[in-house]
Amino acid sequence: MTQSRFKCAPWVESLNKAIRCGGTKNKRLIKANKYMQLATTAVDGRPHVRTVVFRGFYTGQRYNPWAMTFITDMRSTKIQDLRKNAFAEVCSWISGANTQFRISGRMHVLTADSDEIDLKIRQDLWSKLPRHTTAFCTWKAPGQPKDGSYSDSSEIKDIEGDDDAHPNFCVLVLEPDFVDHLRLGSNQARWIYKYNSHQSNPDDDGGSPIW
Repeated sequence: MTQSRFKCAPWVESLNKAIRCGGTKNKRLIKANKYMQLATTAVDGRPHVRTVVFRGFYTGQRYNPWAMTFITDMRSTKIQDLRKNAFAEVCSWISGANTQFRISGRMHVLTADSDEIDLKIRQDLWSKLPRHTTAFCTWKAPGQPKDGSYSDSSEIKDIEGDDDAHPNFCVLVLEPDFVDHLRLGSNQARWIYKYNSHQSNPDDDGGSPIW
């Protein structure tokens, strides 16, 4: 991802830098830094929070270039929440960088019933993931009693070599419109970013910042 691509969203490079704070060769730490807490509103109005893994920024044309991707099980309660209320927030605390990001906006749910463009986004992400990561698609529905251990090789084998995304595989695309970046420590600072869709892209001549 190039800096110019995110020129209109300055918080993106700050997030990427924080994720890489342990060094680009420390893959385990980078993976841990991608854990985020996703908050949704349940159908009964109560807040629901759970951990998800940030899968990178969207690279196509349908959504904004700073849109964030995640994966989940189509049968999980978060899907019910998002269909009732599409607004969500993720929170990331990266201890190595002593920094927190709260990122909120509209969440798009990409499923096997989505249109052709979203189906391609979903399939492309499925193809990039190892099968042990997507094995959850063959397990019983989240919250239901499960036989055997989560590392049961028979479940992983069920989808090995399957080129098509499993029906239970779901991609979440968050289009942020508000970012709260807090850095703690001796040089504590806070940045608030709000998306202004009425402004033009600064990459265009004479354009104004849209964040």
